[in-house]
Amino acid sequence: MDATHVVRGRPAVRGRPRIAGFTLVEVLVALFIFAVGMLAVASMQAQSIRGNSFSDLLTVGTTLAEAQMEQLLSLASTNQALQDSNLANNANLLGATNTTGAAGAGQWDGHCDDANSDGIPDLLNRQGSASGQGPFLFTRIWNVASNYPATGFTTVVVIVQWRDQRGNHQVYASSVR
Repeated sequence: MDATHVVRGRPAVRGRPRIAGFTLVEVLVALFIFAVGMLAVASMQAQSIRGNSFSDLLTVGTTLAEAQMEQLLSLASTNQALQDSNLANNANLLGATNTTGAAGAGQWDGHCDDANSDGIPDLLNRQGSASGQGPFLFTRIWNVASNYPATGFTTVVVIVQWRDQRGNHQVYASSVR
């Protein structure tokens, strides 16, 4: 018996029996299909990485907002950080993020992380610090509304903003005390 395996039912080519295996065309078609599949997987992987990166920034932003809210809620109501310095924005504390210009409904209360006291919000790292290891991506401001939503109450909104390759983003934490 011959060491080669003969495929039955297929005609012989030029008098020789057909040996089991794949033709070059079959291999090339299989490689093409495999390559298309791998490109799809690579595209999904890239999208997954972008999604994970955004989720990470969203988590850090939320943590920075919540940490500042905890700190503000532990202060006495007479503390300077809890004073309402712009009555015009009380109905829209979340939208009052303009940190330049004259006071108005879109203007913030002037409360922010400002280590050098220049009136401009500091860029913060992932730990909420304006110094130390970067990158410094985040700004954190807070708006206060006295006697809002009712007399005797104070509403505080902490807003954390950042910019990445997809654009501007913000998260916030709010509380009524």
